[in-house]
Amino acid sequence: IIAPAWAVQTDVGVGLMVSPRSRFDELEVDDSGATPVVKRTGTQDARFTYGLSLGLTHPALRDLGPGLGVWPIQITLNPSDDVHAIGVGAAISWGILRISGGALWTRHGVLRGDVVSREYEKPRGYVGLAIGDWLE
Repeated sequence: IIAPAWAVQTDVGVGLMVSPRSRFDELEVDDSGATPVVKRTGTQDARFTYGLSLGLTHPALRDLGPGLGVWPIQITLNPSDDVHAIGVGAAISWGILRISGGALWTRHGVLRGDVVSREYEKPRGYVGLAIGDWLE
């Protein structure tokens, strides 16, 4: 039996991401008085994080040269409790190394009226370095 050739190749990996503009104010609402007061209590520094990645490509882009490949879709997730982040971008691979770049959404405190909620707001740019391999 001959296995079918898939139109999309997948890659999984783990890596580090750097997002220089991913620093956010930590906010707290003090509602002990008659009027709620918003206080800045510190800074959430999410510039350096890690993630699990999934890359998608066409088989012709996977093998462009000795070990060289292009992954037009690279999705990276950081599932940790303190920093949830979702990255979407593209990657270039050489062997098992992946260099990626794109947009990163990081969950952080956002003021909505007089309530601070943790949400994914506007994306920040990122670059990443991962180790991964394609699935067959």
